[in-house]
Amino acid sequence: MPLDPTVDNVFDEDLPLRSRLLQEYYRNRIGNRDGYRQIKQKYFGLITEIDRSIGVILAKLEDLGLADRTITVLTSDQGDTMGAHGILGKQLMFEPSASVPLVIRAPGQMPGRYSNPVSQIDFVPTILDLCGKPPHGQCAGQSKANLVRGEGAPTESVFLQWSPGKDEIEIGTSALASKQEIQNCLRESTRTVASPDGWKLSLRDRDKNELYNLHEDPEERRNLYYAGDHRDTIATLTREVHQWQRRVRDRVKVLG
Repeated sequence: MPLDPTVDNVFDEDLPLRSRLLQEYYRNRIGNRDGYRQIKQKYFGLITEIDRSIGVILAKLEDLGLADRTITVLTSDQGDTMGAHGILGKQLMFEPSASVPLVIRAPGQMPGRYSNPVSQIDFVPTILDLCGKPPHGQCAGQSKANLVRGEGAPTESVFLQWSPGKDEIEIGTSALASKQEIQNCLRESTRTVASPDGWKLSLRDRDKNELYNLHEDPEERRNLYYAGDHRDTIATLTREVHQWQRRVRDRVKVLG
């Protein structure tokens, strides 16, 4: 079972304090590479069982003669960092956690793959559109049924968010920061935009920001936000985040 290439990566101080605290927490808890490997083996065992179950469902649709009038979707509520950067769980915006599968099989559909980011906020209006129904007034997203039909669509940025909740990991003391600094950063909120051209910007209200070029740095090893070389990109993506916040009435004051 291969581990993520970044499993031994140690964050620099240009990464958010909460990220560094979580990295320290899981390294102390898991202990070594074998510990990460055992967790990943169990996780992938569960994924294998899901794969088999999907096959059973699709076979049954064929047996019942329903495959040509059934829309089948595979997706997930979130990913799992699963050892990337030495972290487990879903609380950060790294790709293994933020990205999820979205596989749709619809009658008359031509096989294809769409490589640009899409958002699950578009899931409900897309399914309604495929069923020939208009979106409900409460639908915040837009139908992407044209992608399923192979018709193409304008590329768009997608937005992600993290807000602190009751499931936040408790971190009491650390050599990385004072108790007050720890308590403050664990209450941070994140607003992220992923652009079609491979940039991902994360803005926060209580911690450091992040900028990654996913085309050149798919493992997200280099936070470019403070490098001073991408001011125009940061400004453009920051405007997109603020415009999105106004559109959805999000009142969190991220810094950027």
